[in-house]
Order: sequence, then C-alpha cells, then structure tokens
Amino acid sequence: MEKRSTTSKVQARGIYPNAIVNRGPDWKYDNQDGGRFGTVTEIRSWQGVPSCAARVAWDSGKEGTYRLGYQGKVNCNF
Repeated sequence: MEKRSTTSKVQARGIYPNAIVNRGPDWKYDNQDGGRFGTVTEIRSWQGVPSCAARVAWDSGKEGTYRLGYQGKVNCNF
C-alpha cells in the first residue's frame, strides 16, 4: 500500500489537553455530553491524586470533570 499524501502519522499517548473525546461503552453519565464530541481542556487531580481526571468541554456547551481509568475504565474519553 502506498503512503497517503494527505495524512500524517501521529502517536497518541493517553489523554491530554485539546484531545477530542466522545463517550465509550462504559459511559454512565446519562446525556451530560449531549451525545456529541468534547475537547479536553485540562488534566486535573482527583481527591489529591495528581493527573487522574480530565475536564471536558462538550460541543453541546456543557462541561464536566471525569476520572481517568476509574475501576479500570476509561470513558472519554470519559
């Protein structure tokens, strides 16, 4: 297969600010996301543990903070 001239290769490593996210199969926060995509605005601490939550601004206009990897799950992109 030939290289696609209009694309570039990018390696993503975890959740980071400006990442685009959407709900996954473990999502259990009803319609907080408006059923759309969101953008990670900040990586935060959760109950004193650094870098284990993400603040997301949803395309619907809502915002929320979600734990990363809680009970082995990652939703969001949360």
